[in-house]
Amino acid sequence: MKRSDYEDKHFEWQYEHTIWVIPDYMRGNILDYIFDKRPVGEFLTAVICNDMKTAIGKADGNNLRNIQAYLYFFYNYAPALCWGSKEAMEAWLK
Repeated sequence: MKRSDYEDKHFEWQYEHTIWVIPDYMRGNILDYIFDKRPVGEFLTAVICNDMKTAIGKADGNNLRNIQAYLYFFYNYAPALCWGSKEAMEAWLK
């Protein structure tokens, strides 16, 4: 998949009457990580490493309200090798 296939897609998740959205200001960071293998900040690092305790502690209010969208995105659309543990993230960035 190309980066352009992700632009403005896959960043929302709806379940019943609730919609979770990855904020616009975070989308570029995610795509830079996936396609350019650039490191990200503490919140996204925690999400990518599947460390939800740290992710919740590092999230701003908008990201905290939408943390399900990150999990949905990475589980369903991100390459499996790029996330899920600290080791997976480190290997991806090499």
